[in-house]
Amino acid sequence: LKLLAMEDKLKIELEGMEQRLLEELAASEGNLLENKKLIDSLNTMKGAAIKIKEKLEKSAQLQVSFDEQRDVFRPIAQTGSKLFFTLLDLKRCNPMYQYSLPMFLELFRKALSAKQLQNAAPAERTRLLSPLLQQLVFGSVSRSLFKKDRLTYAMHLLHLLHPKHFGESESEWQLFTGQVLVAGGGGPPLPNWAHADRAPAFAAMAQAMPMLAQLPFADPQWARWANSDRAETDFPSNLPGNTTPFQKILLIQALRPERLQAACVMFVTSTLSIPSLSPASSSLQEIYQADSSPNTPILMITTAGADPTQELEDYAKREKPGMYKQLAMGGQQTKAAISLLHEAGKSGAWLCLKNLHLVVHWVPQLEKELSSMTPHPDFRLWLTTEQHAHFPTIILQQSLKITFEAPPGLQQNLARTYESQMHKEFVEKGPSSRAQLLFVLSWFHAVLQERRTYIPQGWTKFYEFSPADLRSAADICDAVAGVSRGQPDWVTIHGLLGSAIYGGRVDNAQDDRLLNTYLQQYFSSAMLGGGSRIQLAPGVALPSSNSHRDYTDLINRLPPQDTPALFGLPVNADVAVQQRAAVHVQDSLRQLSSDPEGAGKFDRDKWAAQLTPILTLWSKLSQQCEPLKQLPAGRPNAEGTSPVDTIIALEIAKAKSLLKLVDDSTGAIGRVVRGTELLDASTKSQGNALVQGTVPSAWEALW
Repeated sequence: LKLLAMEDKLKIELEGMEQRLLEELAASEGNLLENKKLIDSLNTMKGAAIKIKEKLEKSAQLQVSFDEQRDVFRPIAQTGSKLFFTLLDLKRCNPMYQYSLPMFLELFRKALSAKQLQNAAPAERTRLLSPLLQQLVFGSVSRSLFKKDRLTYAMHLLHLLHPKHFGESESEWQLFTGQVLVAGGGGPPLPNWAHADRAPAFAAMAQAMPMLAQLPFADPQWARWANSDRAETDFPSNLPGNTTPFQKILLIQALRPERLQAACVMFVTSTLSIPSLSPASSSLQEIYQADSSPNTPILMITTAGADPTQELEDYAKREKPGMYKQLAMGGQQTKAAISLLHEAGKSGAWLCLKNLHLVVHWVPQLEKELSSMTPHPDFRLWLTTEQHAHFPTIILQQSLKITFEAPPGLQQNLARTYESQMHKEFVEKGPSSRAQLLFVLSWFHAVLQERRTYIPQGWTKFYEFSPADLRSAADICDAVAGVSRGQPDWVTIHGLLGSAIYGGRVDNAQDDRLLNTYLQQYFSSAMLGGGSRIQLAPGVALPSSNSHRDYTDLINRLPPQDTPALFGLPVNADVAVQQRAAVHVQDSLRQLSSDPEGAGKFDRDKWAAQLTPILTLWSKLSQQCEPLKQLPAGRPNAEGTSPVDTIIALEIAKAKSLLKLVDDSTGAIGRVVRGTELLDASTKSQGNALVQGTVPSAWEALW
């Protein structure tokens, strides 16, 4: 900037000298050659012009040098730009995922000030900075995403930042996201060891990636791979060495979809060099100490059965005793909330406003009050809300967002419990038998929560087992352990936990039987007995001390990934869970790839490029339906018609109506694309739905 300012100054100076010379020439009288003053001015200007020219040439050389130095950092600038726009895309998955440029710039500054970059040369600094920035952004953003969306964001980020991992063309990515259309027939046969329902997926892979479909699937190694519990790593030895990691994912997607989620997680964690998709720092203590500030609200987005306010209250009692207040919003609490906000801002207290989703219309007023305050350095504003489609954007962008839901997996569930509720002082204030009982309770609570992943096998429905239940149960176990000199009063524990705290939520006989079975198994003398006591799980034995460190070490040794056997479920219980998760990722990635801004506009070229394959596919499929179209219309209400004939006649009538609707819709879209028919509202709506990769609402309603 200084260089440009100097160039401008020199040019202005030169223009001023030219102007003065012209004025002197215009005012001169007589013979110009005898005008000594004019000649002296010309000589002075000539000398000054030479100096200015030299300075401008030097400035140009400096500009080239600066450009070369700046180009060294251009790759990180491009990476940062792409990273920021991946954040803007996330609101298509969930309106609560909104982020601001200042938040991103703060992460960029953190990356620039990292210790490993301080003494590095510019080229090396740039090389290290790009992956470091990716890890920082993903780590910060992942704690504001629900766990079902973290893999989606990781895959989307990789696709935009590292397209080389997804092949030279978009065919591999389109196959993964389900955008490859197959009309059926032809192509290589499905391997005889594969399940028949994999035929459409295998045909799609054969069409998009013929070389993968030509692998030697008849080899016995592939049959063994089909039964492997680690299909994402146990590939046969005859798989070509040039097969990319993403092509392996496509193989798993086509033939072993129950391992697709695990394969994708392994792919993104290794490529991004991150230990897991779960955020590294999500505890309230870490968030407060490392990232919070008095001017930035901490917005906790909650789900059913995950209320962080009790954990926050316990932490505030230890960190800010007597300086914490909370208020449940709703009703006529808005004036009281503003009053408490100003009081806490002046005194440096903590304030928690709960359930903002109940007063969404008032949140902009809260934002205005915050922007007008100059709070005490110790002030913190904690907010809780459930998801809301119309939650104000500004507060979402300005806040430090954290999602609170049951942690993904038994290990992380226990880790959060021992970090927030079962803290060191509470665990170690009694004998070892009490500490063991508290760990058994924590394990029991985690198992109940994690079984919800396997609905309907784990539980018949979703039960809101919450941290408040664990706290109440811990108070009971603490009281029972305190009054007992020998074994705890198991009858009291079974009764209160099974009938009131946990059992009070259960309203199904099968689930109630399951709950009582766990109570009898975990809360027993055999579990807390001497050397012959039973184990919580294979290889998981209770420590014999009351040391908080012993229990956290045991938690850290647990496997990060749960297996159905850990919950007493068959191995195939994980199949449906993995497939549901993979389908959600694919649907979300298609949504992220769409362009909602252009959805309302008609672009004939775009429609022609994206809808022609769909129209061609439907034309082929429609020909196969000709026999159904030619069936005579039945008479479901005719006298003497049997109930079965009536049902068949009704189904045929509905099928023919649906075929006619799709025929008419695709025909109209085709004529619009060819320019032989004008676009109307119905055709535009259906065409835009197909462009976005969704089913038109008119088709879905009739279906």
